[in-house]
Amino acid sequence: MDIVLLTHFFSPDIQATSQLFSELAEDLAKKYNLTVICGRPLICLKEVDNCRQDYHSDSFRVIRLPSMSLSKKTFTDRILNHLSFIISAFFYCLIHRFLKFKKTKLFIYSSDNPLNFIVSLIFFNRPRLYLCQDLFYAQGLSAGIFKAGGLGRLLGFLEKIALISADKIAAISIKMKDHITDVFGIQKDKIAVISNWSDTERIFPFFGKNPFSEKYGLANKFVVMYSGRMGYLQDLELLLSSAKDLSEFKDICFVFLGDGIKKNKLILLAEKTGLKNVIFLPYHCPKEANLFFSAASVSMVIHKGNFSHCSLPSKIYNILSSGRPVIATADSQSSVCDIITRAQSGIVVEPGNQKQLSSAILSLYRDKELCRKMGCYGRIYAVNNFSRIKITEKYNLLIEKMIS
Repeated sequence: MDIVLLTHFFSPDIQATSQLFSELAEDLAKKYNLTVICGRPLICLKEVDNCRQDYHSDSFRVIRLPSMSLSKKTFTDRILNHLSFIISAFFYCLIHRFLKFKKTKLFIYSSDNPLNFIVSLIFFNRPRLYLCQDLFYAQGLSAGIFKAGGLGRLLGFLEKIALISADKIAAISIKMKDHITDVFGIQKDKIAVISNWSDTERIFPFFGKNPFSEKYGLANKFVVMYSGRMGYLQDLELLLSSAKDLSEFKDICFVFLGDGIKKNKLILLAEKTGLKNVIFLPYHCPKEANLFFSAASVSMVIHKGNFSHCSLPSKIYNILSSGRPVIATADSQSSVCDIITRAQSGIVVEPGNQKQLSSAILSLYRDKELCRKMGCYGRIYAVNNFSRIKITEKYNLLIEKMIS
């Protein structure tokens, strides 16, 4: 049975959604004849052999189309990236709709490009599944990037069309489902809630000699780690403020691993403040994920305000799986808070509350047994609720229902 997955970014791109969709594709390909249509990687590593080439798989086909891959440092970069990919994808699918894709039974498109729904219209007579990972308009409003009108409103309109165009929507949280229903008027029975996941066989508690820790001098430190995107949605200035608060504790080290539009500003701020307990590291190969997650004594999920209705950081599942406690800045009604509370795997503090954040870090620093317990609880909860095999099977069941 033939299925097509359209996603702008795909492995070897190392963005979180790219990795998730790559794992989903691998698991779907065990049951279906899968074709992935994607663009050029945006964030790649030198360690990856020729990152501009196709992701090779023995179990499914990858069609990588020409597209721009600008750095996303500006809004213009993002627009050009999205437009170039959607133009390539639209004409490719239009030309091959009744050739290569004649037997397609289901068309899946993701939210990583707000224009992906345009290509889905070519498959109007086939069931269409929309993978809603983010609601960018709501994110922009919450972060103060967009105002209620102008380009922000246009983005909201495009997201509404993407939601309406689908026969079924897979939202990553109940909060997101409720928002889609309340704001966009989509019927609840059209929306399935399927969370993201962690590959619990690849990410697991590791307490031995860690090459990552040894390489960066972290072996004998209490490591407070943030990993991932450093953008407008993440309140990483708050974490730097906590680093300043706790600078007298010489064995506490704050690690910022990743990249983003704010990284250079954060480095300058750390230098200006004279922080010696902060290390900035680039993205590392996803194959090393278990090492750098295990290098943390406590991992951070840190956002400005409440984003639970429009996003849910997928890193939280890997943190739980790694057996390390988590500290999150999140609203008490958020999905992140709900997961941490149910798992008993960490501490949730108010967004923007520097005093609470510093206190939470210090409490775990002083109580290693509490760290261990929270890490163990988180691991158990991840295996029982968010393992890759369990979550991707939910997609299989949803697809079978749509096709039948």
